[in-house]
Amino acid sequence: MTSLELHDRVVGIFPEFAPYWHASDNVFREDNGEYAACGVFAHLSHFIRERFPSLPPSALSALGVFIDECLASTDTELADAAATCFLENLIAEPFTPAFTEHLGPRGKECIRELKGRAV
Repeated sequence: MTSLELHDRVVGIFPEFAPYWHASDNVFREDNGEYAACGVFAHLSHFIRERFPSLPPSALSALGVFIDECLASTDTELADAAATCFLENLIAEPFTPAFTEHLGPRGKECIRELKGRAV
């Protein structure tokens, strides 16, 4: 999956991520507009952190399914970005238990492994 396809999938789940992504303070986009999968996931972690209480459960569940797809991907860059640039950024948040409920089996396992490493 290309970075653009990843961005488009995220915007499909959270349409309000599009203006958030294009904000002038987005440090994950190069001046020429290029970006990597890790940058999309890292900025998404900020988006989730700032808005978690107001995000619809259906969108969080759709994100959970998508994260599981990414973690199962044979594209290791995508799987690594989902784990280290997204899930790892969220493991210490107060809402993490509630967020984890929306993840699939791969996402839940990844959270457990990341928390185990953080101890």
